[in-house]
Amino acid sequence: MYLDLSGQHKIDSKIIHERFQFKCFKCGKDLSNVESAIERPLDHTLPVYYLFPLDTNNATLLCRDHNGEKSGKWPSNYYNKEELKRLSVITGIDYNILEGNPFYNPHAIESLKNSDVVDALLTKYSAYMDEIIKLRNRLVREIGFDFFAFSKIISPVHIEKANEML
Repeated sequence: MYLDLSGQHKIDSKIIHERFQFKCFKCGKDLSNVESAIERPLDHTLPVYYLFPLDTNNATLLCRDHNGEKSGKWPSNYYNKEELKRLSVITGIDYNILEGNPFYNPHAIESLKNSDVVDALLTKYSAYMDEIIKLRNRLVREIGFDFFAFSKIISPVHIEKANEML
């Protein structure tokens, strides 16, 4: 579901590994001889929690330990100022975005204003309605945005359940 919302693009791990010189961005640990993706994970530089995709431009190479520490955090809540400056140079993400406060991916939010997109999402992930409701309620609480309002097909039963969980 998050992949669909974030506008997931193809990722080229080789480019990312080379960009970070096969080293963990946080500690500099050499990951060049590590084959396992678990031990050489790619991190969402801007987190999926905020509906950003994991793609070649939004990925940071971290070791397993630092990936676990960083998980879900906005860059400014994990890296120091010097690391943020360096990360901006390496990823091409504007320093002010990395250093600033978290925000939701505007592309994802804009797509959730499209009835066809919302209805397709609801249909595709109907088996996971509780997760959809959690996302909807998080967006309502954090930014006052209710994508259920854009659906042409959602049952009032789901809306009532979501409202009760708010």
